[in-house]
Amino acid sequence: MTDVYHIPDSAVETETMRIVREAAQTSLNVGFPVRLIGRPGTGKTCALWHVARELKGTYCEITAASKNVKGMFEGLLRAIDYASGKNHVSMIADMVYRLYAPVEGFHEDLGTWGPVSRLLVVDEIQTLEAQAFRELLRVQERCQLGLVVAGNEERLAGGKKDAETLAQIESRILPPRHLSGPSRRDC
Repeated sequence: MTDVYHIPDSAVETETMRIVREAAQTSLNVGFPVRLIGRPGTGKTCALWHVARELKGTYCEITAASKNVKGMFEGLLRAIDYASGKNHVSMIADMVYRLYAPVEGFHEDLGTWGPVSRLLVVDEIQTLEAQAFRELLRVQERCQLGLVVAGNEERLAGGKKDAETLAQIESRILPPRHLSGPSRRDC
């Protein structure tokens, strides 16, 4: 997992950390994406990164360069320290599907071998264009990933053309959880 330079090496166990951890476990257990919403300063990014690391998952932050479909796929590859070197979206997507594919492993709770769900945490999700978000959900489904997406309350970028896509996206994600930010107890 790529380290994010602005996140401290350790984190305090706050309510935000608990909610993020619970959301990650829920997504891994039920196989549906979970959306977290929090205003700036809630400790969202720090909690997301630390929970992804704790659960041996992958953390990816969406930037202006990764807001479209090709950029999103390249961002997912960079998050696992892999560079595609490809120009065509379909070739980059194929690499993502291959590298994020389910892995075989031992299920300690069941005592059996089989595909093990892995966690993908995507931050600043409101930056993604609607088509890129739909492709991210396709990666989650196809690769059987636990997926936590987080951002602020802004709506995804897009116009009237994207309204149907946005409605479809909302129907494929569990209801959002809101992060309230640090409490007095946390501080």
